[in-house]
Amino acid sequence: YEIGYCHIDITEIRLGKQKLYLFVGIDRVCKYVYVELHTRMTQEIARDFLENFIKDCPFKIHTILTDNGAQFTYALLAEHLRPKNKTHMFDETCAEYGIQHRLTKFRHPWTNGQVEIMNKKIKAHTTKKYHYDDAESLKKHLMAYLPAYNFQRPLKALKYKSPYDKIIEIYEQKSELFNFNPLQKTVGLNT
Repeated sequence: YEIGYCHIDITEIRLGKQKLYLFVGIDRVCKYVYVELHTRMTQEIARDFLENFIKDCPFKIHTILTDNGAQFTYALLAEHLRPKNKTHMFDETCAEYGIQHRLTKFRHPWTNGQVEIMNKKIKAHTTKKYHYDDAESLKKHLMAYLPAYNFQRPLKALKYKSPYDKIIEIYEQKSELFNFNPLQKTVGLNT
């Protein structure tokens, strides 16, 4: 696969009695991850998440794999419940950006294993290990964890390179697969 084949999923997080939803996107090739934390999981939020994910990625996303959740597709809705002559807003966004939207087989979450494993990894390094008084403190920790994962964590699947190192390696070979130079995403004196 070329860079830009991404998996997207939503996982539930509980903070005491509060229920939150973590939207997660991960690239199949470089393992680059993007997350957002929300109090609800609606079609509008899923669409906005996709748009933000597209803007955040230095590479062009060509394929998205999601489950059959109502936030992503009308595929599992009974015919009489589907809006007539209306495309799902997630699919509209995919079409607008020239992205192919694929769906996992119903009741086969392992088909979307890349993002399922990442969901577990994120929870293992946040909510399973630490206590958070509120959603804001969890969000701050997620925003600290994510750059550490994307820019510094060597991954065995990437021959002990970080996702960012893999992105740079691919950019140097095939810059046409990118929206912008990934070096622009690094934090430093010139940013």
